[in-house]
Amino acid sequence: MDVKNKNLRYKGVTIIQALGINPMVELTLLALLNSVGDNFCEYRSAGNDPYKSILLSYSDASHKYGVEEVKEVIKDSESLNFSAVAVALLKCPHHL
Repeated sequence: MDVKNKNLRYKGVTIIQALGINPMVELTLLALLNSVGDNFCEYRSAGNDPYKSILLSYSDASHKYGVEEVKEVIKDSESLNFSAVAVALLKCPHHL
């Protein structure tokens, strides 16, 4: 077992969250959108429609970073729509 892996889960939460330890790296809007953007492009390339690709990408991000962390970044973001489109345009403009 890799104890450095923050994605290990126990009863629906990451091991780090279950132990009450704050992750060393704070999730930012840019980090979230970069992660989601990569996954969005992969899902679109696999033939999924845009809405399904977005939902699957955010689901992946919630699994990777934790539901509460992703939710907080989304709630605290001022320009999510503009930023998300900008990241997608940079990563896979042919899918927009």
